[in-house]
Amino acid sequence: MTISETSEPSTPTTKSKSKSKLRRWIALGLLLVVAVGTFGLLRPILFQRGRNKILSEWQDRGVYVRRKSAGPGWLKQISPYLADLVGKISPQVTVISDLKGTFTDDDFQKLPQFPELERLKLFESKLTESAWGHIGRCRRLMILEISYVPLSKSSLQNVSNLKQVHSLLLEHTGICDDDLAPLADLSGLRSIYLHEPRITDAGLKMMQEWKSSLYEVNVRGSKVTLKAAKEFMKSKLPTFSVVHIGPEIPKPGRRPRKKVQTQ
Repeated sequence: MTISETSEPSTPTTKSKSKSKLRRWIALGLLLVVAVGTFGLLRPILFQRGRNKILSEWQDRGVYVRRKSAGPGWLKQISPYLADLVGKISPQVTVISDLKGTFTDDDFQKLPQFPELERLKLFESKLTESAWGHIGRCRRLMILEISYVPLSKSSLQNVSNLKQVHSLLLEHTGICDDDLAPLADLSGLRSIYLHEPRITDAGLKMMQEWKSSLYEVNVRGSKVTLKAAKEFMKSKLPTFSVVHIGPEIPKPGRRPRKKVQTQ
């Protein structure tokens, strides 16, 4: 009679257990990446309906809106086709221009819903002091043009949070020399247009201390003198280009405006 020995069932080694655990973590990681990617892909589409309603209302009132059909940059690296598709379904709003003077505080609160906004133009818009607290959330804003809208030092304090702004136009907003102080924090500012009757040589002298790399200053319509302009240019050389002074040049087709009440 032959007696055969049977060995005990083999147990998984420590090495195989580690591999199995590693596979689970990899699978979990891939699942997380897919979930995050899917949410990132669908998020602009899901939120676009509400944004379209806002834009439609603005455009009905004469507000100009420019859209750019371009998908998220990170998605372009993965699939240019999907990025193009998302861009067409959910176009990015890069320019908003209120030339009819219809913008209100309520409209201003909605601006952060358009994070791609690069240029904002306001003309005779019906805004109060509290509205400017929302402007700092427009983090990609690079060009800001404000005409015949009352401003104060507090308003400009909020504007100074826009570190990426490189071009600023302030026209008949009622500000004076002292109100310019907060704008010293706009480190990226390259050109500034101050068509403001209350700005004097003192305001231009204050701007000499700004750390921004200004290359153009336009103070037509202000009380800035030629002597002050020359001193300013000398202090900013060699990077500075030009100071525009003298009477304000009327824009073609623009009717005379009422003076803005100073605050």
